[in-house]
Amino acid sequence: MKRIGAASLALVWMSVLGSASAQTPLVGATAEPPLKVGSADFTSQPSLADMAAAYPPEALKAQATGSASLRCSVAERGLLQGCAVAEETPAGSGFAAAALSLVPKYRLALSAQQQAQTTGRPIAFRMKFALQAPPAGASPPAGSEGVATIQCKTTAEGGLTDCAVLSEEPAGLGFGAAALRTAALIHLKPTAEGGALPGTLFKRRIRFKITP
Repeated sequence: MKRIGAASLALVWMSVLGSASAQTPLVGATAEPPLKVGSADFTSQPSLADMAAAYPPEALKAQATGSASLRCSVAERGLLQGCAVAEETPAGSGFAAAALSLVPKYRLALSAQQQAQTTGRPIAFRMKFALQAPPAGASPPAGSEGVATIQCKTTAEGGLTDCAVLSEEPAGLGFGAAALRTAALIHLKPTAEGGALPGTLFKRRIRFKITP
């Protein structure tokens, strides 16, 4: 069996934390240097499913990658607020809006003392969005939901062969691969019993809800 179309891509992501572009003016920005933090400084971050849902549709269709630099301030309980876009690459690609929509998923790991010292301080970071081939046999993450459409050819014994993924939503989370594995379990009425002739195209839309 082979996989084609959007199902041949898997979404991966990385947040690179550091200084935002110094050449881009920000509304309400102060001269105070932004906090320097790394991924390990967050107790929560966007999940793979979150990133897939936020990926700009046109960029996903074009298999394009990009990034967005944001500048925010630290709020209570380690949350981020007042975020503004410092830079988007490529400009107008939708990655800035995608990054802003994911801000509520971030939460800093702060002690009570650190919280008092950092509340209101600026924080700058860059989010990178990319696509790459998924590992063989990739499965959808726990707690995710999606749908995939496959097309196969029938065999004389009632099985399916030459299956391919026509589409999957969200793309890149493994729902296409899951649909292909499901196809191996589908058995139609054999030709001798009045079923479909060998080589007949069989198209099926399969919905998944992965329990945690």
